[in-house]
Amino acid sequence: SVNDGDMYVGAAVTGEKSNNVSSLIIDSGSALHLAGALSVGVLQNHGTVDASVFGQNGQTGSGSLIADFVNNIIGGSMRVDNLQVGNFTAEEDSSASFRDLLITKAGSIKGNVDATRLTLNTTEQQKVEISNNGSGDPASLEVRESAAVNGVLQVGNNGSFKVIGQQDGVSDGTLSIAGTVQVDSNGSLFAETISLAEGGELVLGNEATPDATRLAEAQVLAGKGTVTINDNTTFVVGSVGDTHGMTLNFNGANADLEMSSGFYEGSTINLNGKSWELKGEGGDGFGVNTVNVNNGSTVSYTDNAVLKNNTTITLNAGGKIEANNIAFEDRYTGGLTLAGGTLSTTLDQIFSEVNADKYIEGTNVETGEIEKIPVSGIQSVGAVKNELTGANGNKNE
Repeated sequence: SVNDGDMYVGAAVTGEKSNNVSSLIIDSGSALHLAGALSVGVLQNHGTVDASVFGQNGQTGSGSLIADFVNNIIGGSMRVDNLQVGNFTAEEDSSASFRDLLITKAGSIKGNVDATRLTLNTTEQQKVEISNNGSGDPASLEVRESAAVNGVLQVGNNGSFKVIGQQDGVSDGTLSIAGTVQVDSNGSLFAETISLAEGGELVLGNEATPDATRLAEAQVLAGKGTVTINDNTTFVVGSVGDTHGMTLNFNGANADLEMSSGFYEGSTINLNGKSWELKGEGGDGFGVNTVNVNNGSTVSYTDNAVLKNNTTITLNAGGKIEANNIAFEDRYTGGLTLAGGTLSTTLDQIFSEVNADKYIEGTNVETGEIEKIPVSGIQSVGAVKNELTGANGNKNE
């Protein structure tokens, strides 16, 4: 225990590169100065732990700490070059700064922590959580260069996680997700680049999310993992990189994505209780992607928008597509599969001809034009249009 003064640990003092301590407590007003490497079972810091380079006999060093458990108590301050820790706790009103931070088991960040590089290697049963009770400053974890989440990271109540990069033209602020990042209703996430490995998952929002909450922002999104946007949640994305193999789940009517430029390609988009309006002639709809229109979802093609077969669409039970214009072309390899859902269109978009033997004339109240209205019903229709019957056409199941 260091309870009245300073303790120095380093190669300059001991002549060795490492020192082993089973348990160490730094009391308030005291300090531990590291210029070498210290291995400790449990470190509880009420005072100051720093990597101030100090010298003796002309020698200097940089501080690193390996620990099973580190608890930075309220009011505690840490500044260490390299921390490798199993369980890490940063309580409210504490601060910690690292060049390299590696957490291998679990963590609770209620104060302020920053690092140049961050690696989380927690397991599915354990996680690192950034949150506090919301009474003071947000709990924050800020990374200046790169962060790799290979386990589970939860940004909870009053929590903030940022990967901001540096103005050096090299460090681009990349958040790499091979595990899971969960951002809850009162948390926030920002990264210059989010890269999702195959199997990686970004989950935004939960049942408690208030209306129209912008929980996450990325200047660039890329990768092969899964992004789930829950109801009342908005994900703001500047642009996309390579998204082939990515899955996007929109869960709820107000699960929204704001994009400044570009769109996904080679991805799977699942609409669950989410309606989507595609507007304007000449657009590409959902682009070259796979789209599942599921229960409670409606996709509307309006303002002369055209349902094309550049997208592979499955219309499942409880889903609906509204399209007055359908144009499938051989150059595309997508198609539409009716798997229990409802396609609302006009007969002439499906059949080569539509015949009715008796008509009356009426005036279209919107256009003023005279139109013929069948009074004896549709008598016959021609064959399904050739462009809808090919390998990439309209499939009924």
